[in-house]
Amino acid sequence: ALDYSQLTVVRLKEICREKGLPVSGKKDVLVDRLDHDRKIECEVIQKQRRETSMRSHRTAKKTSRATVMATRSVSSPADSAQSGNIYSQALPQMDASRYRSPRASASEDPIVGAHL
Repeated sequence: ALDYSQLTVVRLKEICREKGLPVSGKKDVLVDRLDHDRKIECEVIQKQRRETSMRSHRTAKKTSRATVMATRSVSSPADSAQSGNIYSQALPQMDASRYRSPRASASEDPIVGAHL
């Protein structure tokens, strides 16, 4: 890291201009201003890295979860209980096709179709 206190006032003002910071003040003020700016830049970079890491972790988690769900086939309540779904035996397994009217199809009613 660059030690701003070792630079001249002229160079400090040039750096402030490049960064869009005020160029007024004595050397100590310029050094403090640039140190503060560096600290903020570091915090922003760390936050971006954390967010990127979290996004990639979530994406990986969703992908692995989707892969597990796609590869898992449940043929009976006993199989689903063995695969980790502890509630599958307590809930009734319904066949929705028995309750559909032959007159109304899912394509006629998009709301119903979305739920079937």
